[in-house]
Amino acid sequence: MNTFSKLYDTELHNQEIKSNKRTLMGFCWFFLTLLLVWVLTMINFFLISKFLISLSLGFTVLLLIPPVIIYKKTDLSSPWIKYLFLALISIICSIITALLTYHAVLIFVMPLLFAIQYRKRQALWFSFIFNTITMFISSYVGFYYGLCDLNLLLESTHTRNWYLQTMTGSFLQIPFNENPMFIIAVFEVLPRTLILLIFTIMLQYTIIRSHNDALRIAELTYRKDMDARTKLYNKNKYEDMAVNYYPSVGYIAVAFWDLNNLKMINDNFGHAVGDSLIQTMSEKLLAVSNERCRTYRVGGDEFLLILDDPAPGEINRIIQQVKTELSSGTGTTGLRILAAVGSAEGCGADIRSLVKKADAAMYSDKAKSKEGRS
Repeated sequence: MNTFSKLYDTELHNQEIKSNKRTLMGFCWFFLTLLLVWVLTMINFFLISKFLISLSLGFTVLLLIPPVIIYKKTDLSSPWIKYLFLALISIICSIITALLTYHAVLIFVMPLLFAIQYRKRQALWFSFIFNTITMFISSYVGFYYGLCDLNLLLESTHTRNWYLQTMTGSFLQIPFNENPMFIIAVFEVLPRTLILLIFTIMLQYTIIRSHNDALRIAELTYRKDMDARTKLYNKNKYEDMAVNYYPSVGYIAVAFWDLNNLKMINDNFGHAVGDSLIQTMSEKLLAVSNERCRTYRVGGDEFLLILDDPAPGEINRIIQQVKTELSSGTGTTGLRILAAVGSAEGCGADIRSLVKKADAAMYSDKAKSKEGRS
């Protein structure tokens, strides 16, 4: 059994894996979209340089190889994976923008959209910074080797160098910028960076709200499933598992526990003492609980321990371990804790009947303990 923080950490771990899988799926959709553009360009539907679109597609395929290998060979919950994925998507975007320039000017938003699903501001700001760096590089590369903006006016697919080589002599009267570095940085890269900064700040607030909402939902779910006093699963959780989980488990073992003489203890020593005995009993059961062995408080002093796929004799060993722990001390009240227990094993689909059998065996054990004292 886990505390809320452990359950929440487990959920974050699972979310990290799911987010990395969604990012990998986004890579695939990204590639398929670019492939569609390439096909339409090859049949002359789009007026784009066939060489440059083919080059963009080739680079994208190469950069898709590492994520596929990671998906096959690596634990997707590793923290570094998301940063590698976000870096690769930024590089892909910068290559496409450098070669296709004005056709792909909005593509720099893509890494931010990939980053937001991780619900972490670090991932979002990493994408912004890495994206800004690659945007500077792609802007300069695109100026020399990408599609020239003059193509929009002349309905062509040439680069800047082609225009420089073709428009010579008296044909070209307007001089080209001989030192474009400053102009590109100030009039192209800086405005785009500021726009991305605004996007990042807005998305950051979305991430914060999403994270807080997820935390509240997780806490509400925890409270719904957990007994507040003992930190064991409650009866609601058992009923849910009995319907939606245990019927799919091939074989289970059930142990039904009940404290002896609790009413007498409450009457003679007070409910605070009885509550202390319940807490001590819960702690002993909590100590043997894990992902395969779940423990539920289904009544005031009634507890269920359900073990998935038990090994031969395993449920008896767990019962004996708990009994040994109970017999070794008296708890905080000084009273010895006595509990009756019954067990049953069978198919998970028969969870209800197994609990009834374990309950009946528990009452039999309780009757024997009373006979032993008489």
